[in-house]
Amino acid sequence: PLCALSPTLKALQHLVRNGGNSEVIESIRNSLVHDGWTAGGKLLPPNWFCKVNSSHLYLFISSEGDLLKSKAHAVQHMKKTGIFTIENNALIENYRNPNMKRNLNRAPPTGISSRRNPMRIIHPDDSWIPADDTLPSGWKVKEIQFDSNKPFNMLLSASGHKF
Repeated sequence: PLCALSPTLKALQHLVRNGGNSEVIESIRNSLVHDGWTAGGKLLPPNWFCKVNSSHLYLFISSEGDLLKSKAHAVQHMKKTGIFTIENNALIENYRNPNMKRNLNRAPPTGISSRRNPMRIIHPDDSWIPADDTLPSGWKVKEIQFDSNKPFNMLLSASGHKF
């Protein structure tokens, strides 16, 4: 498994930062899938990769080869490197690994609701703004737009649940 000191990541970082051969850079990126990484495609910022660790936390590799150990770290990295946009932020926050096996038709165990629980955001970034008085006190809102689709509002409850 790749870690922060992985020779593969060090090589990728070196080549990207020093203007290395684009074919070699692409070859290294393509090799990441053999180590269990999923190419982000249109689901993540360009040339990003993701995997879920044994604790079910998301790990990301940025286009520069930096290992980011959470969605929050990925957002911080985008701000630091100047690629933070509302669209990229939404890609990170809403990312679900397409390789994870989900059985959506499975019946819930007896006594457990089949309703999905909303995602919880522990440390919301500053793109969330306080909601007006049409929502309960402490709630926040932000506008999200994917590609050329109509924008919509995401809501964040005072307890951190995203809707």
